[in-house]
Amino acid sequence: MATKKELIEALEEMLKTLDSLPATAMIQPVTHYDHYSLLLILRSFFLADCESSCSAESCDIKAS
Repeated sequence: MATKKELIEALEEMLKTLDSLPATAMIQPVTHYDHYSLLLILRSFFLADCESSCSAESCDIKAS
């Protein structure tokens, strides 16, 4: 499991990549792969938060 710092760094890298795209790429439709990637990152944040705030036995959020 990645740390919150690592997850934030990954988001920063993704933002830099998006910022460097040409304008024509920025107006293209978003795909389900894009949504899937975003959801994976969000899930990682919530799992990291859960693991840091509760024990594994009492945490009701599990990675699938």
